[in-house]
Amino acid sequence: MKGRVWLGALLSLAVAAAHAQYTYNSYYDLVYTNGGGAPQTLDLFIPNKPGTDPLPAIVFVHGGGWVGGSKEDFRGYAQYYAQTGYVTISINYRLTPNWHWMAQIDDCQAAVRWLRKYASIIRVNPNKIGCCGASAGGHLVLWMGTSDTLNDLDPDLHGYSSRVQAVVDYFGPTDMTKPYEWDPSIWFLIVSLVGRNPVSDYLAYVNVSPLYFASPDDAPTLIFHGDSDPIVPVAQSRRMDARLRQAGVPVWYYEYPGQGHGFNAFYSWDSLIRMNGFLDTWLRG
Repeated sequence: MKGRVWLGALLSLAVAAAHAQYTYNSYYDLVYTNGGGAPQTLDLFIPNKPGTDPLPAIVFVHGGGWVGGSKEDFRGYAQYYAQTGYVTISINYRLTPNWHWMAQIDDCQAAVRWLRKYASIIRVNPNKIGCCGASAGGHLVLWMGTSDTLNDLDPDLHGYSSRVQAVVDYFGPTDMTKPYEWDPSIWFLIVSLVGRNPVSDYLAYVNVSPLYFASPDDAPTLIFHGDSDPIVPVAQSRRMDARLRQAGVPVWYYEYPGQGHGFNAFYSWDSLIRMNGFLDTWLRG
């Protein structure tokens, strides 16, 4: 509870310091896709910003090792950015061990497509959609930045693109092909995500790694990582940064000294301010 109180104070201060502040309307537990027979929900926040111009949007994707977590984990961030003039959604998606790859990315991409389908109703600019995720959610938003719709299986969203125009990744896994880099408990989660034997099906681990799909048309990307992260090795983000730059993709990379899987108050504040600038550049500017 103390952490949530501190986070709320931090976000409120950031609103006051950096942007105009708007009230917003909240809509909870909206079904956005049937997810292969498993309905998935989101929370939607629409700012009461004067005028009728469409607004940029942000999709928030929670972490939890692909096995846990929920849309409530990013609710504070979604509400904060709604106060600054973004339409925001925080989403649930299918989890392991009941669902293996690619169910998770299919749901995340469906959320973007849902925004585009209802853009005129919820005042979204369909050409200005970004995404943000942490840990397992960071892995998923990196995938969202490096690909368009992978499976067009939801008939209600047929024909709508999942392309995003900006990606914010907090210490997400990028390369699942090197088991020796991972703590055994984390490697177990990766194997559960892929659902296949890493010895007999190496290609499946390539296909779950956004590192190997970087290309010049990828979305501009902001990456944060602590250099003492015991969960996701910092080398994962360093390689993703290098690969995106090699492809000519705009990348902002910040590595925080002494920080683990999450940051202290100073670096949390620093990352939030840098995230504001990044999103304003690519979604407002």
